Amino acid sequence: MTIVYITFMFGAGMPLLFPLAAGAFFTLYLLETLSLHYIHQTPPAYDVELNDACLGKLQFAPLLILSFGYWMTTNPQLQQSYKEFIPLTHNNSPFISNHYFIDYVSPVCVFTAGPGGAMYGLFLAYAIYLMMRGPIRFIEATCDCKINKIDISDIEVDE
Repeated sequence: MTIVYITFMFGAGMPLLFPLAAGAFFTLYLLETLSLHYIHQTPPAYDVELNDACLGKLQFAPLLILSFGYWMTTNPQLQQSYKEFIPLTHNNSPFISNHYFIDYVSPVCVFTAGPGGAMYGLFLAYAIYLMMRGPIRFIEATCDCKINKIDISDIEVDE
């Protein structure tokens, strides 16, 4: 999980992290497979709760790549593309970049911020989805109506 979160946090600024993470996952897969077949006498006691807990924590990882990616693609300090460069008068004087937070959090930025705008729009949509998922499930359970009409409880799984 650490690999996923670190890759999603810094991957928009350092795309090399994605193939490194893929290599790390492949190595972990090989080591787990080899240890399962050759080292452990009995398989480890993994159950559905471990899988559900991991997936429950990983659902917030897309928020990292979307928010940090938006920040990395719209911040002129990271891109070093200043429209107006104001030189420092002294070593102790503050750096003036004319890059203000309020200019980049408006919903209008979805259309005006270039590729970062797409990340911002997806961030807003996914954050709203994560916040509204619980109340929608509560309303479905309260009024005994389902938005998703597919019932998968009848499907048998041969294990």
